[in-house]
Amino acid sequence: MDCVFHVATAAPTAHNAHNQELMRAVNVDGTINVVEACAAAGVPRLVYTSSASVVFEGRPLYAADESVPYAARPMDYYTHTKIEGEGVKCGAWDWRGRRRGPACDTASKAEKLHSTPEL
Repeated sequence: MDCVFHVATAAPTAHNAHNQELMRAVNVDGTINVVEACAAAGVPRLVYTSSASVVFEGRPLYAADESVPYAARPMDYYTHTKIEGEGVKCGAWDWRGRRRGPACDTASKAEKLHSTPEL
């Protein structure tokens, strides 16, 4: 396998918007599981999808790219877990503070604000 696309999320809905356990289980722990599985299987690339909410500060974003900083005050717990999940992606770090995992491309901040790039 050359690449894995990680697109799972626990997005807030009317029924689960306050379910922090679900948000953490899917958006953080689930991302850890995907990164670990890719590393164990020797998958060289991981494409991770996130949310434009990770950079949203209550004002419009124009020509935003990966250099836009994360929201200083995430608007909700979902956004907090997506920011944390982005930290886990690609082996940037894990919950023990160790670097690991496959190299990856991200469909995260910039790609959610613009069209998806061609693969």
